[in-house]
Amino acid sequence: MSGFNAKAFMSANLALREEVIKLPALADWFDGEPEITVRGLTAPEFAKAQEASVKHKTLGAFTAAIGTQLSDKEMKKVLDESLGISDDPEPEVVKRLEMLVAGCVKPEMTLDVAVKLSNLFTIEFYQLTNAITKLTGMGAEAVKKRKPSGKRLK
Repeated sequence: MSGFNAKAFMSANLALREEVIKLPALADWFDGEPEITVRGLTAPEFAKAQEASVKHKTLGAFTAAIGTQLSDKEMKKVLDESLGISDDPEPEVVKRLEMLVAGCVKPEMTLDVAVKLSNLFTIEFYQLTNAITKLTGMGAEAVKKRKPSGKRLK
């Protein structure tokens, strides 16, 4: 039986896994190949995404409760907007939005772009977030040293 080699693990050159996802449905908005590079998430990024759906649900209930005490519906709307609450998206979508923002390597993804993508290109949104989930589950990989591209010049 072999034990875990913590010393080798700590000295290993590791990087989060990445994958290029081809998205032909989005070709009109790319200069070149319609592809997005995503990566696995770190533990804090994954936790933030998991917590985002819980926070959203809690804040929604909170503002709904406050809204019943307010006479002005506009005040509730302002409060919702200030807390980042929109038209009650599903907790799973909120989680995936956070994952996409954190896990997009190229191009970088903002929350507003991720929301629009989720609403209008749902399958592509799920392709990207499923890839991020898969990569996160696979863990990091050893960074390979580059081999020389040709002969050395003297």
